[in-house]
Amino acid sequence: MTFDAGIDLLVMLAPAAIAILLLTLLFFAPVVFARRSARGDYRGAGAFILAFATLGVTTGFSTAHSREPAVAAVMPALLALISSVLTYAVTREGLAHIRPVLPLCIAVLCFASLTGLGIGSTIRGQFDDADVEAQYDKLHYERVELECEKAKYLAELEVWKHEEVVAINKGEATTQLKSPTIPKRP
Repeated sequence: MTFDAGIDLLVMLAPAAIAILLLTLLFFAPVVFARRSARGDYRGAGAFILAFATLGVTTGFSTAHSREPAVAAVMPALLALISSVLTYAVTREGLAHIRPVLPLCIAVLCFASLTGLGIGSTIRGQFDDADVEAQYDKLHYERVELECEKAKYLAELEVWKHEEVVAINKGEATTQLKSPTIPKRP
């Protein structure tokens, strides 16, 4: 991976990472206040909220950014696997104190998915804009620049033909005349 590709990847994923952190902090704040008021023991709740936030942003981002139909098959399977593992972990007796946090986890999953969809669609829009600009540049080259070069070449060819006819009529040798060269693409 080149340095530019690494920077591009960082620029693309930075909004997703920031969204994950902000959503985790936003939804973890009620847990912190509940702990201070001694309403419950929420050890590990932040990890579950972070896991659901990461799952939501990743799912939304990859769904919005992808153009492949494979996402339609892979995403439900991935969501089912991760959700079942997280649900199993929460239903165990050792993690029973996390059960009151599950509504927050589901809420953060929903908001994170919407955030990921927004980020992914924005980045996909930027890639689409770059593709349209590249196609426009290609069409401009084909329709304008090549036509100008063609017209210039045909004009040089007509001048050369005229000079060749004049030289033949005068009986001069034609070895001094050079045919116009075909322009190379820049």
